Amino acid sequence: MPKGKGFVNELGKLANKLDLIAGAAVNAGVALAADRIVSDLQREGPDWTGDFKNNWVIALDDVEIPATVPRREVIPGAPLGTTTKKIKAPPIPGKKSFNKIKYTIGNRTQYRAIAMDLDPEQERTKPRANGSQPNNTADKDWFETYLNAGQIDRAIASSLGPELDRAWSKK
Repeated sequence: MPKGKGFVNELGKLANKLDLIAGAAVNAGVALAADRIVSDLQREGPDWTGDFKNNWVIALDDVEIPATVPRREVIPGAPLGTTTKKIKAPPIPGKKSFNKIKYTIGNRTQYRAIAMDLDPEQERTKPRANGSQPNNTADKDWFETYLNAGQIDRAIASSLGPELDRAWSKK
């Protein structure tokens, strides 16, 4: 067994290597988790015209996602464009060690609070003035359910776990 400074130096090198491995795994896992969360939100949320589900964004860092996309007027009988657009997390530039990273996930539509059932004044699932039901393509309170029923936790865990396993097996 090595003694003295050589042993301490080797421990320092090992610690640095483990830091690099863990950092790379966590960074990759966080990006995968962001991708999966957005895919889940696209699947669980409203999908009437496809505009809401295709305006989720993933931004690097803790930033505000502005509501810049207006509601599109639906033309009766016109085909609705509901193909899901794949949204990827931006890569983390120059992160080679375990640094705290953040992604912000948000929706760019101006009516996002209504679509996410967060605006009590304009309930998405509330019957119309004429008594007819709105065209709901998502369950009531779908967003709160996603956050509070453990789905988001499972998305994160299933994304981080394999990356950590992969990094550990490469050590």
